[in-house]
Amino acid sequence: MSVNSNVDVINIMEIIECVENFAREYDLFKAHDKLLIACSGGPDSMALVDIFQKLSVKYKLEIIVAHAEHGIRKESSLNDAWYVKNYCEQKNISFFMEHLNVLEHLKTEKLSVETLARKLRYQFLRKIAKAQNATKIVTAHHLNDQAETVLQHLLRGAGTAGLSGMKAKNEDIIRPFLCLYREEIEAYCLAENINPCLDETNNCLDYERNRIRLDLIPRLKAYNPKVVTAICNSAKIIAQENDFINYYVKNFYRDKVIVDIDNQGRKYIKIDIKVLKQ
Repeated sequence: MSVNSNVDVINIMEIIECVENFAREYDLFKAHDKLLIACSGGPDSMALVDIFQKLSVKYKLEIIVAHAEHGIRKESSLNDAWYVKNYCEQKNISFFMEHLNVLEHLKTEKLSVETLARKLRYQFLRKIAKAQNATKIVTAHHLNDQAETVLQHLLRGAGTAGLSGMKAKNEDIIRPFLCLYREEIEAYCLAENINPCLDETNNCLDYERNRIRLDLIPRLKAYNPKVVTAICNSAKIIAQENDFINYYVKNFYRDKVIVDIDNQGRKYIKIDIKVLKQ
């Protein structure tokens, strides 16, 4: 699925074709769609904007960009926001930004900083998508993110839904970079002279996600150097099995389960035992 997980020299067209083929496989977008790209200013999202600018010519896509300024990193965070704004102005891309003030919201919400930031960010993205009639919200999650997500869910005791990881297409969210590794994206930025912002909090071990990326995964690579690929492959298999089980159960419930009401107005279900034995 990916071009190459160990990249020194990158072929730009291969990267774009990989994303294009992945998008086609999972039906992520259609010609003439209006796509809202979530852009933090980091390597992943800047590469995402650049690649979809190129694809917009072929598929006649309308691209708009939204940036959530979380207010956690203060001046550094504001610099990222202005960087993305200026980039979009230079490329003639419609740009939307909101200051989320995560730390202020944290006073009234009993959530971790990471969880609250994510909640507020997606609220903002959906608000802009609705106001601008965007067909999809595009995020830059890649295969390394997928492996980290699966490990995070595993450590919390998730079932098959959690161990399936992120979906390429989840209602209004599409993730066309779930065919690329972080190294490929960074190599793409270098090859295309994209100078992204670097979030210093990505190296802070106070955050669980960072500890998984910076500590746990390197330790696991001692057992399997391709552990990121292995985790993503397992997640894909689990997702397929989970989808099959859900599909079968829903069909069974629809066709074989009868919901009735007793003489006291209470609902109950009836299942034909003979059907279960078939």
